[in-house]
Amino acid sequence: MKRDFIKKTSLLVATLAICTSLIPTSTTYAAVKETTSASITISNPKEIVTNYLQAIKSHDVDKAVSILREDGITEAQQKKDLKDLLKNSDTQITSIKDVTLKNETSTGATLNVTFQCGDGSVIQNPVNLEKDNGKYKFKRMTINEAPIKKATTNHKNNLLKSDSQTELTNWDYSAEHSGMVYYSDTFSAQNIDHFTANIWSGGNVSLSVVDKGYFNDTYLTEIESISGNYDKSQSVDLYINSGSSVRNAQLKITYNQGCRTYGEIYALS
Repeated sequence: MKRDFIKKTSLLVATLAICTSLIPTSTTYAAVKETTSASITISNPKEIVTNYLQAIKSHDVDKAVSILREDGITEAQQKKDLKDLLKNSDTQITSIKDVTLKNETSTGATLNVTFQCGDGSVIQNPVNLEKDNGKYKFKRMTINEAPIKKATTNHKNNLLKSDSQTELTNWDYSAEHSGMVYYSDTFSAQNIDHFTANIWSGGNVSLSVVDKGYFNDTYLTEIESISGNYDKSQSVDLYINSGSSVRNAQLKITYNQGCRTYGEIYALS
């Protein structure tokens, strides 16, 4: 009897040991799942853009930026711009209609996206992805650059400030290198003829007022180039392309060299 009991006990222990070894631990499963998901995200442009839009729709800015970075601006700037768009219920993404991959090469991909915003408008945008060290970034595109009236620049000894002007926003930003882009805080204005930007710049930059979307900039004024001048500020008149009102507009500064700029932008009727 005792020998039979020992045999049965030994057999039960051995069986339990074999069964336990066949059951995968949750830690191992999670690690495999996470690695697989990451590899798909990196190699599939359509999934990257879809996940990026879904994160924005969910107001998860940190997740969106971790999925897809914008070329030419800092991570902090990208997060700020997305938060600005999400502050306004009209520009929030309410529905993702379609994401179509048009072309894919070893250096990038082109897609078309369609989504609906809170104001009911359906936005159709091309999206350009470029590979940077094996990871995709999207390169912002521009729309409607044709001006109605050419911008004008005047050189002043000091920054102009006038009681008749309504200051929309101000900035003080330093770019580390050429190719970087800065967007001001958003602003709105009604019954205006043009904007006046009073700017001090330590290097060559370009100014314009844009309506910044998720993937594209719609230019509301002409692009004006500014030469760097450490001794004088410059006053730039930027005339709007159409209408007399803007909303969710931003001053866009493109740096042709690393330098610091600061100043204010006003609306004039």
